[in-house]
Amino acid sequence: MKMFGRRYSPIATCCWSRPGSSPDQWPGGIAKCIPARSDLVFQIHYTTDGQAATDQTAVGMVFAKQPPRQRVLTLQLTNHSFVIPPEADNFRVQVFGTPPNDATLLSFFPHMRLRGKRFEYDIGTKLQAVAWFDNSRNNPHNPDPEATVRWGGQTYEEMMVGFFDLAVPASVDEWQYFVRHASAQ
Repeated sequence: MKMFGRRYSPIATCCWSRPGSSPDQWPGGIAKCIPARSDLVFQIHYTTDGQAATDQTAVGMVFAKQPPRQRVLTLQLTNHSFVIPPEADNFRVQVFGTPPNDATLLSFFPHMRLRGKRFEYDIGTKLQAVAWFDNSRNNPHNPDPEATVRWGGQTYEEMMVGFFDLAVPASVDEWQYFVRHASAQ
């Protein structure tokens, strides 16, 4: 994928956050790896409300004092092919994935928009993310209950993304993790 004229790897996600959320924190010996000379790309979503506003974005990082034993990978399960009918009040969308190798599951971060109602993860040999959407008049945040709603980048559209953090050995990078090892089959 290209962004700002440069090659960008969506697999190397550093983090996801929203205003007011707590920072990511992991147990000792676990850290996120940001390679030297990395470009940090911020994608900030704003929703207009008719009022002028300013934003002062700040980023804080804490660097590991010792080389970590494990590194954190932020991955996602995404379904972008759903179609939510008008007036549906409990529309279910799901996606499955199978981790290619062993890892320690650290955290979840579901991402939906204005019609998001509920989000669950099911963990076993497969990971499953299930989301329910409320496109009805009973949803006070719904901008248009008569609309058929699909995946999209605008706030009036929807998203179904189940982000999650895994801890893997520090020597394994994002690309190596996806090479299935014989012991994981």
